[in-house]
Amino acid sequence: MPSNSAPPRISNTRPEATQPTLVLHTAVDYTEAQGVGIGIIQRAQRAQCATTSTPKPSLLRPSEHKYSIKAEDFAAQNVETRDRALMLALLHALGLAHSTLKQRASLPKTVQLHRVSVLCTSLTIVQLVQHHITHAPESLEDVACAKDCVVIQRVVEKVRKLSRRGIEVSIGVSSSEDGIGEMARPLTWRTTRRLPWQRVRILARQKGRQACRSRCRQLKSERLMEREQCTLGDEVAIQRRMESLSLRELPSESVSMPTLSAVVE
Repeated sequence: MPSNSAPPRISNTRPEATQPTLVLHTAVDYTEAQGVGIGIIQRAQRAQCATTSTPKPSLLRPSEHKYSIKAEDFAAQNVETRDRALMLALLHALGLAHSTLKQRASLPKTVQLHRVSVLCTSLTIVQLVQHHITHAPESLEDVACAKDCVVIQRVVEKVRKLSRRGIEVSIGVSSSEDGIGEMARPLTWRTTRRLPWQRVRILARQKGRQACRSRCRQLKSERLMEREQCTLGDEVAIQRRMESLSLRELPSESVSMPTLSAVVE
């Protein structure tokens, strides 16, 4: 008996594959009045095949970048606070993404990257930046600190510059804020290879400690110079004191002046 059900339709359109995304993990090691370390890991999140849902080979080799800022450069880099240091890390990541996409512009469109995701460890900074990306420049008038406003404006300009190139940019929170069990695992070589957010923190810590050691060496040399100057000053003072005492202890030669009577005689 023939069935009344309609035959299934065959679609000629292929299901869309997951597009690859350029992911940049950022981390900051901040020590007040000592130094700042910034770590960035750039990698391309592998796309999935449309039919088998298996990950395709990565289009970009992962790269690690780290920066250090000494205490004497805090004012020039505008990182007197930890929040500004976190936003500076976002700036470095966005600039790195721009240069990477510019280098890959000559490649075929099938292997180009059209999405950028920058991950930060601070939820507060992520919400702040997302708010100003949506509402700037009007929202910048509500920022109380002028130095904070400058950094936020630079981040917004970087994001919009990438957007004008047809790149979809997103600012998100690193997975370290969610995986408490993962955070409790020891930072070994194997785990850092699998978890980029752990590796990027190690990079930031390395440069942060390097900046702090440089600051400690500078302070140590300054204290040594001050101590030497004090010692030299004490020696000069002691020498002058000894000279004054020696002059006082010298016997005064009694010189007999000729009298008038002696002259007359």
